[in-house]
Amino acid sequence: MVRRTTSITAATIAVVVIGFLAGSPGDNLHNGLLALSFAVVGDIVLRHRPGQREAMLFLATGAAQAVVFLGRQVGSQSDPVISDEAAEWIAWLGIWPLPLVLVLVGLTIMSFPDGWLPGRPWRVTSAVMVVLGSTLALMSALWPVDYDRADTVVDHPFNLVGESAAETIFERALPVVFTAFQLVWVACVVARYRRASAIEARQLRWLVASVAASAVALAGGLIVAGSPQAGLLMVTLIPIACGAAIVEASYESLVRDVQSAATRVVAAEDEARRRIERDLHDGAQHRLVVVGMELGRIVERAEQHGDGELSDAASAARDQLLEATAELRELARGIHPAVLTNDGLAAALASLADRSPLPLELSVDLRHRAAPQAEATAYFVASEALTNSARYSGATQATVRVVDNGATLDIEVSDNGRGGATIGAGLGGLIDRVTSLGGRLSLDSPPDGGTRLSVQIPSTSP
Repeated sequence: MVRRTTSITAATIAVVVIGFLAGSPGDNLHNGLLALSFAVVGDIVLRHRPGQREAMLFLATGAAQAVVFLGRQVGSQSDPVISDEAAEWIAWLGIWPLPLVLVLVGLTIMSFPDGWLPGRPWRVTSAVMVVLGSTLALMSALWPVDYDRADTVVDHPFNLVGESAAETIFERALPVVFTAFQLVWVACVVARYRRASAIEARQLRWLVASVAASAVALAGGLIVAGSPQAGLLMVTLIPIACGAAIVEASYESLVRDVQSAATRVVAAEDEARRRIERDLHDGAQHRLVVVGMELGRIVERAEQHGDGELSDAASAARDQLLEATAELRELARGIHPAVLTNDGLAAALASLADRSPLPLELSVDLRHRAAPQAEATAYFVASEALTNSARYSGATQATVRVVDNGATLDIEVSDNGRGGATIGAGLGGLIDRVTSLGGRLSLDSPPDGGTRLSVQIPSTSP
């Protein structure tokens, strides 16, 4: 695919170069530049997104425009470097297809940005455009009805009867048909924009902006210099703007895919945490509690039989077992607190505040429960920040505020410690987690000014 694309692009560029070598382009310059811009942009987009239909249309439009450019260049030379017969045929090849090239340009615009027409009515309209364009092209192929407008000085290769009648029909039909084509293009773009997604609408705005700039340049050139050349040259910016929009959207799509994958990883990690917490609670922790109860009965029986040594040993073992159970419960809570799953973020933060080694002011304003991974991330942010404050800051007071702003959960953890904190391994892991959800994390910790950690997390999954 890449090799074929490169070959078409190279051939288009070669045809345009030959056209420039044939003589000064004059009013034909915009056709050559359009051919180059369409072909090069199509090639670049296809290298980023192989098989992208709109880019294929760009490539085809560039190649067709190159043929028109070369033919008009050769046809406008009064003393061509090739034989008169060859010049006649090359000029003919550059003039009669123009209506069909305009149809192709129209289809390219109407299909932007994905390469598909927006619905069946527009496919029918496009078929009508093809029929009208083919009719005009056939007339131009059989009679020199468009030679004067193209400033062609070589003869038409055919000398058929009916030239006068054909010229009259062509001159009357051409402006009507071309105007109708342009109105159809505008209507199609408007219809597509009204039903477009946010990303497609942004791409269409690139198209509209480039067309508007060309129209302004065209009007300005006609008013100031009496020539449309400036506007025609500006038209070459349209494929460049459209190509930039397609590439930008492809990168945005890639970013969304990566973020979506990261979100799935976070969700899977949270589910694994919950499963481990349940296994610890229902398995090992439950068995330890049962063993503790058995040791309690052994202590009672030893005391009843007057075996103080056994009673003391069993009691000591039971105390150690209870400590181990408490540590295991704390470990399970650190992996994923059950209260977060069952009762939500507010209850989990209240439990965290009860266990905080620092005096803690807790403020929670939640309208409804957020997505599970958002709640888990908010909890672990608060937990990690409070742990760091207690261990390293020398603070005597900490504050946790959580506010549901609808689209985001805003978490702020601050203390009155010595400041100067940096993002270490713990917070570094949280940054990855927050970013994967489409959130933001910032740390403000001036020396002797306390520490403030601020996090914004989307309330729903991206």
